[in-house]
Amino acid sequence: DYIITFQEKKGDVFHSIRERIQLNQGKVRSLSNDYLYYILLDALVDNYLDVLELMKRNINMLEENIINEDQLDIKDIHNLRKTLLFLRITTTPFEKFIGAQREKKDPTFLSIDPIYIENLYDHVKESANEVVLQKEMVDALFENYMFNNSNDMNKIMTTLTIFSAIFIPLTLLAGIFGMNFQHMPGLSNPNGFYVFLITGGVLMISMIGFFKAKKWF
Repeated sequence: DYIITFQEKKGDVFHSIRERIQLNQGKVRSLSNDYLYYILLDALVDNYLDVLELMKRNINMLEENIINEDQLDIKDIHNLRKTLLFLRITTTPFEKFIGAQREKKDPTFLSIDPIYIENLYDHVKESANEVVLQKEMVDALFENYMFNNSNDMNKIMTTLTIFSAIFIPLTLLAGIFGMNFQHMPGLSNPNGFYVFLITGGVLMISMIGFFKAKKWF
């Protein structure tokens, strides 16, 4: 004829129920312990839904940050995934337990109207489905985050590659005319330096135009 509850930290979801017992509000003191057990479980389920609503807002904020390509800490995504994993571990056996009560396989609530158990099962089912949905959303956010990082890295590598491709032929020309041969065409030309600069400039502009035409940047 007793119900014993345990809590690991100060502050919990049963405060309102204790107040109802102390102030004799509702049916909690007039009905059996089955009803008290039911409202304790119902308080837990309601707390799951409140936590999941808060998680959903956090997921939406992270999604906006990823879409807007704002600065994002990967730890936020990992924390969400860990929390959702913990919620999934706790809601799954809860759902199975209430399902067993609903199907009368393990009748614990003997004097409770079955409609109460049906409503409790619907709420537990909603919580479990929401956990799965949010986990999929967080996984998708993580993939988008990694995809954005990969795109940024590809853009950087493309820019560096284009610069390298532009200066490779210029370096080749500079290396050829920097050889210490005694006789080389153009070295004795007083305008050779300017011809080299103009040739290099035309070559560089031509390569940039070619890359632009190919839409490589």
